[in-house]
Amino acid sequence: MNRVLHVAETAQGGVATVMRQLLRWQLSSGVDARALVPEGHLFEFEGLSDIETFRRSGRNIASIWCFALELALAVWRLEPQVVHLHSSFAGGVGRIVLILMRPFRRPAVIYCPHGWGFLMDVKPWKKAAFAAVERLLSRWCNGIVCVSEHEKSEAMRWRLPAHILHVIRNCVEAPLPIERLAGLDDGKVNLVYVGRFDRAKGLDILIEAMGQLQDADVALTVIGAGVHEDRQVRPCRNIAYVGWRGREDVAGYLARADVLVMPSRWEAFGLAAVEAFSYGLPVLGSDIAPLREIITAELDGAFFAAGRSDDLASQLRQRKRSHWRRMREQAYSTYVARFRSERMCVEIDDLYRETQQRIEQRGCKPTA
Repeated sequence: MNRVLHVAETAQGGVATVMRQLLRWQLSSGVDARALVPEGHLFEFEGLSDIETFRRSGRNIASIWCFALELALAVWRLEPQVVHLHSSFAGGVGRIVLILMRPFRRPAVIYCPHGWGFLMDVKPWKKAAFAAVERLLSRWCNGIVCVSEHEKSEAMRWRLPAHILHVIRNCVEAPLPIERLAGLDDGKVNLVYVGRFDRAKGLDILIEAMGQLQDADVALTVIGAGVHEDRQVRPCRNIAYVGWRGREDVAGYLARADVLVMPSRWEAFGLAAVEAFSYGLPVLGSDIAPLREIITAELDGAFFAAGRSDDLASQLRQRKRSHWRRMREQAYSTYVARFRSERMCVEIDDLYRETQQRIEQRGCKPTA
């Protein structure tokens, strides 16, 4: 394996975090690793060279065309042995482009949806349509990376081929050397939320809970913004909105907070929880299946009933700062034992090699 091309139609948040780790690991291992991302998201890859870009103004025909064209040109010019498609939109458009290029270029295709469309909170017919598209396009995949056992089991329930599904959990880079500081607001339980402003992430549930905690010693810092659309957030005197921040700034907030809150309605994995653990920060999350694969109740975090702002408010009211501080050491131990970057990168590298070996054994070697 000499050359890998990572591809993302949008590269912020968790997708960018995973891609950065893989690029740095592969480059340090002697692999010629490249990436294709929107030019507006290039800041996520600071310090990395050989990043291909395309113009993206949203989910519109012009942006899709730019993405497809730049992907075709990159595959033609770079002749990668492996194309790793990140997220479902890149996976859909990207596989169509690669199918059309098969007479000329035949790289191994690895796809990670970073969250199946059929797991979203949408109407049943949409779930069925998403699953049908995934089943069809899976014929042009050499391997699909599921980031949790839940994601794999749901894929099998929707009849995706089990033999190409591989569970490789997301991990995070080593924490930045930022000393844990005093709380953001001494005397209060300092909460932090990191993520997009969309229905899946459940920020509205957290905002409702904070509205019920106006008389409590609780303060929330919200890091993030909308990605695909503008979403209005309700101002509240115990909430501070700080927008998207760079990794160093986010690390500072995590180092100063008492607990990360993840009010998600659905997740493929829950990368923010793992990043919090790397800074010794416990997590209060909704009791959805992917987060239950990460958090151990009363050791490195706690749960509330998914979708229930009243239960979230009750949990926050009952648990004092001392309660969360007792979990810090175990939260960091969880990161060290299960979620260090090297583990994910080695498992992805092994998947690439196994995939290429299978292709070669079938006598259909990818383009060299």
